[in-house]
Amino acid sequence: MTDEVELLAAWRNGHKAAGEVLMARYYPSVLRFFELSATWVAEDLTQKTFLALLERSDALDPERSIRGYLFGIARNQLAMHLRGLAHEPGGLGDEGEPAAEQTRLSTIIARVEEHRVLLRALAELPADLQMVLVLHYWEAMPSAEIGEAVGIPASTVRGRLSRARELLQGEIRARSSRSPLGSADDGELAAWFRSLLAPS
Repeated sequence: MTDEVELLAAWRNGHKAAGEVLMARYYPSVLRFFELSATWVAEDLTQKTFLALLERSDALDPERSIRGYLFGIARNQLAMHLRGLAHEPGGLGDEGEPAAEQTRLSTIIARVEEHRVLLRALAELPADLQMVLVLHYWEAMPSAEIGEAVGIPASTVRGRLSRARELLQGEIRARSSRSPLGSADDGELAAWFRSLLAPS
């Protein structure tokens, strides 16, 4: 039995310090793993991975490497996340498009540039407008639920969404006259926001 397996057993039995040692040792590596494929949810997936490690620690072969086991869990977490995205409209590329075509370097570069333009434009908006856009597009919250979250009526949310989209598109046009996002409709904006969560 390795010292790491003993640390994991101690963590499972409530010794917080043992868990902190394992987290300090592996958290940065697991986080980096997710940042390469799922940047916007990397922290969340990293935390889910460590929680799953703790919950499944009794299934670990004492002679097996914790690192290998942990990254196996991380891979499964990423696969579950990507499967979830694949079932969302605009989540993982266009249906019917060959996989090789989706990963061409020029396509990736163009997508990264669009993401950069969108994020910089979003950062220029007032915080209250950023929040309604993020809750609407990333969290897929309806107006009433956004209203509950930010403490305003649903009708006010709809007005803020409209104003936020207008300002966002103006900021996008100011940054890139070639960007299709400058005149995107609601569905196209939604797809672009969701694509920020998908691997490039």
